[in-house]
Amino acid sequence: MNYFFKLPLTFLLLILFTACSEEDANVEDKLADVDLLIGEWNFVSEHSYYCDTDEIETSRPGDADIINTYTFKADGTYIEIEDGEFSESGEWKKNEDGTYKITPLEDAYEDDLEAYDIKSEFDGKDVLKWGIYGCEDNDSDTYVYAKYERK
Repeated sequence: MNYFFKLPLTFLLLILFTACSEEDANVEDKLADVDLLIGEWNFVSEHSYYCDTDEIETSRPGDADIINTYTFKADGTYIEIEDGEFSESGEWKKNEDGTYKITPLEDAYEDDLEAYDIKSEFDGKDVLKWGIYGCEDNDSDTYVYAKYERK
């Protein structure tokens, strides 16, 4: 008789543990699909370094009076607001090599609008370094990091 009580209890526990582990796996899968770029980012600073060194050529800290914010949305669009005014909007997508393709759609400055790739590095979830360019094609003797913090 005791055996008949243990069997259903064992079966019930097995079902509960299986259901929990499947749910945890689904949560992890969903988190893996969320791109760290999604969110609002405030400009902090920009630095130009000489190629193959850590020596800074120029440095431009963020201005406390001017807030430059990029908002990257999950639907693949973005908008840039500079000092409370519209600056640029467009689309973004993540390339297979980890870079992002940025395609401006409209621009407050009426510049030539061209798609371009940006490299990015994330320090944790709240610091983004991007716009890393130069040195690769020997077209410049410096490379640039623009640093943003999650708003």
